[in-house]
Amino acid sequence: RKNVFTPAERTKYEQILREMDRRKSVIEERMFVKANALYETIIKEKTFLSAHNREEIQRIANVASYDGNFKSIDDYSSVELAVSKALLLKCGEAVGKKQTVCVLASMFQEQERQKPLRKTILEEFDAEDIDRVYILTYENDLQEEIEMYEDPSYIDVQKRTKNSVVIGKSKLRHLQSYAFNFLVRALLNVQLTDTQAGCKALLPEVVRKVHKEWKEISMAFDVELLRVAIKSGYRVHEEGIVWTDSDLDSKSTDQAIPMYNGVWNIFNRIPSDYTDAFDLKQEPEFSSVFAFFVRKLKKSYNDISPVAFKDFTHWMEDSVVTIATGHADANDAYDFFTQCVSWLEEVMQKQYVAFFVSHLTDIGVFDIVQLVKRKPLYWKLLVSMLFGTNDVISLLGTEKYLTYFDFHAAKKMDPSEQSFNNWLKDGIEPAKPAQTRATIDDTKRMTRIKTAKYQLLSMSNKVKVCVAFYFNMDGTDTKYAYKVIVSKMQALQQEHIDGITWEIVLVDGRKTKTSGIEKYMQTLLQNKSVPGKVVGSLLEVPDDHPKDKGSALRYAMNEISDRADYVGYADFSDKIDVREMLVLLHTAWKNKGIAIGTRRAHDSAVSNKPIPMLLRSTALNLLVKTLFPNLFHLSDTQTGFKLFHSEAWKRLRQSPMIETTLAFDIEILQIAAQLGLNVAEEPVDFMDASQNTSGFGDEEQLQGMFDACLQLRARQSAHTTTLSLGKPSALRASLLAGGAENVVYTLDDGSLVKIPHEVVAPYLMGFLRYVLFKNRPVMNIHDRADGLVTTGLIGKLISSERLRKYVPTLRAWTTLNIFVMRLVTSYEKKTFKSIGYEVSQKYGNDLIVPFRFVTAPCELILENERRVFEPYDGIKQSVVVSETVKDRIMHLMSSSSILARDVCEIIDEYCLFLRRLWYRGLFDLDTNMLYDVGYYNNKLMVLDPGEMVNDLDLIDITTAKSHVLSRYDYVELNILLENVDKKEADEILSRYVLKMNEFLVYIEEDVSKSKSGQGDFAWDLREHGHDAFEIKFPDRFKNLHSPAIGSYDTYRGVFSSIRRSAYGYQYAYSPNGLPSLNVFEAHEKKTTRKRHACDYIHVVGKTYDNSDDDCTSVVDAGSVGPVWKLLQKSTRTHDSDIYVLDAGEATRSSLLKYAQKKHSKGSVIMHATNKIPLQQYANISAQKILEQLQTKRLGEFVILTSSDDFIPLNEDSKQIVKIVEYFEGLNSFPPGFYWCDLPDAGKETLPMTKDDMIAYFKGQVANVAMVSREILKTVPFFEGALQYISQDDMPRCVDYFVDIANLMLSQGTPQTNQSTSTSYVLPWLAVVAQQFMQMRGEQSIGGTKTPFLMIFRKPFLQEFLLIFERYFSRSSWNTITWENLLCRAMKSDRFVWNKFDRPQCISSIKWNALFDELQMLKYRHNIQMTNSQNELRVYVDPWQNLDDPAALFRLFCQHKDTLGRQVFTTNACYNRVLYVNSDKNIQVNILKTNQFKSQIVADKSRNNVLVYNVHNVDPSISIHVPADHILIQASNKDSSDQFSLYSTLFGEYDKTIVLKSMIYKYVLRNGKYVPDIEFGNMSDVREYFTTFASKSRP
Repeated sequence: RKNVFTPAERTKYEQILREMDRRKSVIEERMFVKANALYETIIKEKTFLSAHNREEIQRIANVASYDGNFKSIDDYSSVELAVSKALLLKCGEAVGKKQTVCVLASMFQEQERQKPLRKTILEEFDAEDIDRVYILTYENDLQEEIEMYEDPSYIDVQKRTKNSVVIGKSKLRHLQSYAFNFLVRALLNVQLTDTQAGCKALLPEVVRKVHKEWKEISMAFDVELLRVAIKSGYRVHEEGIVWTDSDLDSKSTDQAIPMYNGVWNIFNRIPSDYTDAFDLKQEPEFSSVFAFFVRKLKKSYNDISPVAFKDFTHWMEDSVVTIATGHADANDAYDFFTQCVSWLEEVMQKQYVAFFVSHLTDIGVFDIVQLVKRKPLYWKLLVSMLFGTNDVISLLGTEKYLTYFDFHAAKKMDPSEQSFNNWLKDGIEPAKPAQTRATIDDTKRMTRIKTAKYQLLSMSNKVKVCVAFYFNMDGTDTKYAYKVIVSKMQALQQEHIDGITWEIVLVDGRKTKTSGIEKYMQTLLQNKSVPGKVVGSLLEVPDDHPKDKGSALRYAMNEISDRADYVGYADFSDKIDVREMLVLLHTAWKNKGIAIGTRRAHDSAVSNKPIPMLLRSTALNLLVKTLFPNLFHLSDTQTGFKLFHSEAWKRLRQSPMIETTLAFDIEILQIAAQLGLNVAEEPVDFMDASQNTSGFGDEEQLQGMFDACLQLRARQSAHTTTLSLGKPSALRASLLAGGAENVVYTLDDGSLVKIPHEVVAPYLMGFLRYVLFKNRPVMNIHDRADGLVTTGLIGKLISSERLRKYVPTLRAWTTLNIFVMRLVTSYEKKTFKSIGYEVSQKYGNDLIVPFRFVTAPCELILENERRVFEPYDGIKQSVVVSETVKDRIMHLMSSSSILARDVCEIIDEYCLFLRRLWYRGLFDLDTNMLYDVGYYNNKLMVLDPGEMVNDLDLIDITTAKSHVLSRYDYVELNILLENVDKKEADEILSRYVLKMNEFLVYIEEDVSKSKSGQGDFAWDLREHGHDAFEIKFPDRFKNLHSPAIGSYDTYRGVFSSIRRSAYGYQYAYSPNGLPSLNVFEAHEKKTTRKRHACDYIHVVGKTYDNSDDDCTSVVDAGSVGPVWKLLQKSTRTHDSDIYVLDAGEATRSSLLKYAQKKHSKGSVIMHATNKIPLQQYANISAQKILEQLQTKRLGEFVILTSSDDFIPLNEDSKQIVKIVEYFEGLNSFPPGFYWCDLPDAGKETLPMTKDDMIAYFKGQVANVAMVSREILKTVPFFEGALQYISQDDMPRCVDYFVDIANLMLSQGTPQTNQSTSTSYVLPWLAVVAQQFMQMRGEQSIGGTKTPFLMIFRKPFLQEFLLIFERYFSRSSWNTITWENLLCRAMKSDRFVWNKFDRPQCISSIKWNALFDELQMLKYRHNIQMTNSQNELRVYVDPWQNLDDPAALFRLFCQHKDTLGRQVFTTNACYNRVLYVNSDKNIQVNILKTNQFKSQIVADKSRNNVLVYNVHNVDPSISIHVPADHILIQASNKDSSDQFSLYSTLFGEYDKTIVLKSMIYKYVLRNGKYVPDIEFGNMSDVREYFTTFASKSRP
């Protein structure tokens, strides 16, 4: 740090320095002792007498010093001292002889630590010799270097030459050092391994000889010294040294660009006719290749001139815009897509890229990125690799000779016999001449100027145009000033138009005025003025006014706008032709607004602008488009060339403009857009005089631009929306904030409404949770200790020194905060959100801000869109607090003189408040003190009780204690206090940590006491009763009004529909509604006699108890293979057969299944009176079909149906009529196979051919566009793009992508490498498309699931079974389903058959052959996909699939009058308990699943419990069941008198989720049944019952 030490810090610092001095003395003493001992050993060795050079002595020393351990840095130094001493002795020098040596040691900006270490430095040298003193205050930084110095493991093996040792050198410095060294070798032919080590010895005569040619003053002065010395004939010898480096000490990385510029300057001083012989030494391949690479650097850069780069970026931008706005055909879109993919693949596969990366493996890509970010000059190197076509690419990308060694291998030569020069000569083609610097063709510019001049002739009124030019350099050269001013005035005089007077206003923004340049300029302006045409004036910015560019220009514009008709400003340079102001004048005159110049238009030309600047400009343009939607249509906001109609500027100046950075242009344009002023762009040419190689802009300046843009965005007023609560009482609402669960709106009556994210933005939340983060595991409340991955990431980001300063700014950007919270919530998938509202309302009076639940439907208008909400949407209405804790602290920071004391009192108050919550039996250890707590009626209260709980089993104090310093409120409090006096800030933060730890220790001690009823937890409730603390919502607030009759929310069910599509859960297609349950009684009367008759075959699994059932056949599964033998037997008889399949795993229905003694889903009984199982109803329907087919004498059939599809068919059923008509053949050969299908064979819902898929998405263009827009409009970064892209453009854009997909399927995609990202993106898009089809199918026809009902003519079945047997081995039979094989073969084409769902057990060749055989089978038996046959296969009668409890739940909820159910609503959510085949007087209480050990919660606001087959339970004993569980009663196997209660998760999930869910057994405890024993998951249960069934029956 550079700030002043406290006394304690000064004392500590001096202690550290003393310890460092002590250690250094010890180290040096030990090092010299070792060196002398080793020296004595060396000279005694016999081999020493025959040693003639350093290398030989070095080998002796290495052997003598080796003790079996890895050497430390001091050991290496000792060896070098001993070897040098021995070498002097060997050379005949007297070791003790004194030598005169002059050591030149520069104290200017040398190692910073050594400056303050010893007072002698300050005493012996003048203070002027020291640039500045940096003081390192942190002991751990110094300690780290001490350990590094002593620890041998820090020693780097990378060496430049023999006997050198390097320690502590960063990878970044290694990379820079390599690049610099190769540049020196290639450009200057200085073939040394290292020119920059600050350790050189020269004979005095060398200095005398070379000093006249030694001119370089940069840090590259060593290079020129050595080059001139070599040129003069002197020999340079290199010796290895021991080098210790550190990021703390080193300033080399900051000097990289000046050093490179120094080398470039040396190279440019070499006469053009002088050529050095390029003769590289034999050295590692990497060095040689890289030397050649940097040697071609200048040519590579010129090969991709800024004009070419501009053309490339324009092509990319134009292609995207053209496609998005619907002005390109499919072929154009396809070409763009394929070119992008091909370019990406080419870059990834290019050998030169692999070569480059492979040689930088040790350095790492991240280090390269850091290097480029730090010093933009490296862009030249990397961009030329990616975009250029030049010698570098030819060398590194050629397939003929990839590397130096590859060349030798091709020539079959030994590398030592061939030089690098020959490789360059023979390995590549001769280099092409380098391109000259790009120039600008001024034809278009002059045309623009002449056209504007001609159009301005029609201007009838006389006008005056004032243009301000800002300058702030006191040392401005008079020649440059003359050139700029005179050229501008003369140019405007040449293009003079009668009636138009120009005034050039020079705005003097200098802070120091000593040169007198203003007098020169004033005289020059007067002398060159021509009244009536062009005049000039000088305007000085007052001393008391800010003199930054933005403030100075605004001051000038205000001054001159009263005397001019048009005012503008331009840069004080010659980069833009001032005559282009004529074009802006014409535009501003026509639109009576604002005209600005742009360098990014098609007709604008840019000359010699460095590529890093172009990249930076592109990045800034994207940032502006992202942050400022109103400016999205502008391509360039930063060109200093703008003109305003004076009336437009007068409106602008009434708005506060405070920006002082270079982002002032953005502020002006943003305000103009908000005022509705017309802003139009005109192209301008931009001409740099020369390429600037000294750097490309100040990083602090760029950082300031970024900061300013964020600040500007945050200052925008919050977007307001209207919230209408019925016509009688319409209230206005404004978007206020967004949390992890809700979006918060303020109402005019002073209250708030909180609406869950998935209700406000169902498409975005559905996409994030169930598409983008589909495979993320859910997080239970017990997992939060180690599961909050995102929280940890965000914590690190806001703790970052570089990013933390943006936190307050980004907090003020409401829509961004809402989006981020939605992103975080979806990623983490917390199940414990919104679990605290009920308990908070019940016990939170005076502690939690008053709120109430919306318990009736209401109509709201959000974002100008009418929405209808239901009670189960979880909307809350709340009061508004006067201020949050953060607001109060911010107020104190601006007003309190004793800030630390006042803020510490707030912290004490907050921790006491936490204790009050604890006494009430409430806690949430994640409460954010700054944002989640505020003042209402001057009392501290919780604002967001969503995670408030009252169960001590859910508390994790250990985690809370370990994360105090990483809590959001602590980190953000630290950020708020950054500009506060450090002593006060430390006091505040220390108080927070102290009090928070005290509270956590207190509750840790109290938990064990409270679990036994003796602690302080929930003391209030024990003392005053549980009913004394219910929150009372103020009566003064209005109730939300009901919607109009018939109102329906267009977003209803979207979120849950997306969720089901992610899980593959399908609703039944039942266009005529669900079946009536009255059919039970009718079927009971008609079928009782045949209930046990074997008129069908009941196909069951191994766990089925068939001891009293002769109609069953036991198989492994209900798929094709296990039933094969049964069906084959049926084909040999002359009777028709019915098979009721009941052998599936029944994953979703498993608990229902095991609630029956038979252990099958077909034995489930829905009605407690008639006791008819589901399998009987399946049989009844099949019998009705068979009777009608036999009545018509249509042949012999085999019918397959499923036991869990409730299809109540009778003689009058429309479906039976259609089936009979289907098999009659419609005047043609009768078909051989029937199945239930969707309308039009699913072409409009789930297409099964390539052409149908393309046609489907062509028909869904509007819906895809709608969903895309709904998702994008909730992402703040796309707001401007959506304004730019009209409602009609989006469908056209989607249409193009459909055409691209069609072309890709027809022509094939570009050749892709499986390791690239495209290989993952395309399959992901296919999955998304599949989810979309299911979602749209549900929305359009109610569901996509059809009954499992297959009817075979026996000849067809016989042929199919033979085909099946040939293609599938018996080991794979269980995995082949009827739908995936047979139905799919009938409907799909070869493309779909091959691309999707091929079983792993069969090869692609056999799969193709199988398709051919099934197509022939289809043809032989007249199965067609014609409209006539398709229509007859569509199922039209009411039905419902009952293959899972959720489907049964939906069916019975529709028939509440028939069966009866209990439905009740609480204030918090919609709770439903449904009783099926159970006693309805059983008392069931719902436990929140979030508080239980459930893995998934279906809906935060809907809690369902299905009670099945539960009888004879004392109604006075309550059963406490977790939400979204099915509760069943199963008889114990050992006794029919005993029973047990079990429950598990049920809902609209994927089967694997239910399969892995835990099953709980209930016990009677404290007068109630509660889930106690974890029985295992469904896999364990199934294994248990399978094992049991294999034993003898009890």
